[in-house]
Amino acid sequence: DRLFPSAYAKWRIEETRAFLEAYDTDVLVPHRISAFRSHIFPVQFNETRHLFPHDSYDLLIFDPEFNWLQPAVNGADFNGTAFNRQLPFSYLLRKKTRRGAALNF
Repeated sequence: DRLFPSAYAKWRIEETRAFLEAYDTDVLVPHRISAFRSHIFPVQFNETRHLFPHDSYDLLIFDPEFNWLQPAVNGADFNGTAFNRQLPFSYLLRKKTRRGAALNF
């Protein structure tokens, strides 16, 4: 999803949450967009925290443009910016249970 997470796309968050509840999976955001035409779509982890279980996930940040999310999403015990430029994506919301496992997709 190119808008994940955004309060403007709550139906997508609901769909993603249902998928997360049904399967043991992660959420890859390949190329996050912040605007389309005259519409602005900010990244809204804090505003959407009540819609899906953030606390079970780490945010692996591949695109340094999103490094500002590190303190907002990850705890002090995990550095998501360590993944900068490792893969050509924006970020990955990954289950904390997979911390330390290889990225193989």
